[in-house]
Amino acid sequence: MGNERKSEIRLDSLSGDTRSGTGAPGILVDFEGRLSVSRNTLPPELEGQLFEAVLGSLAKALRLEGWQLFDYKILTDSDQPPVGQLQARGDPVEIRALARSLLRVHQAGSLIQLTMSIGGHREILNEIPVPSDENSIRRIARYSLRQFSSDVIGINYQRLMLRALLTEACLSPKPGLVDPESPGPHKDMVLSTLLDGAAAIHDLFALCAQAGFLHRAPLPDLFEALRPAGQQAEERMLRFTQGVNTHRGLIFCGGIACAAAGFAAGRGLPPARRILSAIAKRMTAGIAGRELAGIQPESKGQSVFVKYGAAGARGEAEAGFPGVVNGAMPALDWAYSNGLCRRDAALMALLSLISRIEDTVLLTRGGATGLQFARTRSGDLTKLFIRRGAVDHGALRALDHEFTLRNLSPGGSADLLTVALFWHDIERGEAQSAGG
Repeated sequence: MGNERKSEIRLDSLSGDTRSGTGAPGILVDFEGRLSVSRNTLPPELEGQLFEAVLGSLAKALRLEGWQLFDYKILTDSDQPPVGQLQARGDPVEIRALARSLLRVHQAGSLIQLTMSIGGHREILNEIPVPSDENSIRRIARYSLRQFSSDVIGINYQRLMLRALLTEACLSPKPGLVDPESPGPHKDMVLSTLLDGAAAIHDLFALCAQAGFLHRAPLPDLFEALRPAGQQAEERMLRFTQGVNTHRGLIFCGGIACAAAGFAAGRGLPPARRILSAIAKRMTAGIAGRELAGIQPESKGQSVFVKYGAAGARGEAEAGFPGVVNGAMPALDWAYSNGLCRRDAALMALLSLISRIEDTVLLTRGGATGLQFARTRSGDLTKLFIRRGAVDHGALRALDHEFTLRNLSPGGSADLLTVALFWHDIERGEAQSAGG
């Protein structure tokens, strides 16, 4: 294997239809992966994980691009080194480019030699110098697998967070909030504005989950490390929405929620709500006092803290998101156990949040009286819907009308609804199906 002469396949000389697999046959491409280090350098279980990191991620990438996969397997034999095989059909130029880019990203690519074959033509796609000492090889293997795992976690959690974000944005009828039926009391945004904001910030959540997965320092350091990414996401949001604040609160709460979920995954902990809550609490310990007390108010959240003593999103995070864990997620539990759809389950969770948290957006718009009105009316509807076992959309539209007349908007509750949907999904095991 080491003396094999490298030759590059001349793809322009190949005949056949190289169009995508949507109805067109394309060209059959075979991949074979072999260890580029001596046998027994790595533990057998680590060898198998390396093959999965390289061949498995390549298979997923090809599938996402729409190419046809016919064969993917890892052959193991106690007497022979393992061999990974993958067969796909499509445009060989694009398939080779995709494989090479993957090998550049994952350090595991330096330990698995990947060969691409078309007909009788073979090409080694990676010839990277391998360290000679076994300790370095094992260190690279373990690091690359950890990096690979963090990438998978980041992608899966980003998908689920985006799903939660879009569920909240498109949910209706939402009292006092922008939805497909009405902008509520908002004069500066409509549904498309919310979707623009979502498009601007969704990359943040993969980064936060990956950072949490890889984090090994004290948890407060993780929060501080994520600040620059949060600030960049906020700047993108304002560019995409032409200056409208659609998701500043979610950048804060959602970033913490994703980092906590990633941290749990990196420690092999189940994504149970109490565990995620405890991690978020440790991440943000003391943040409300540090950032809100004894300062001149520069933001709406700081102004509300000075006037009402409400710590808002910072207080919720510092307490481990009690509105999410003790209110919204139990509401989702009840809704699903009673056969309600995702839409109505989310509406029940939203009412639970409005009725129990100190929503600083409500305080800003309606003062203490407005907050109490929103809490009471939402609590009354929650009890009514539980008695009936169903959500009354007409009653919610009437409440939306009342909120709009009073200029009330529970924006903080909307942000925490997204967190609740995300945590609830991963607790139920949705992350595995998201990985596809």
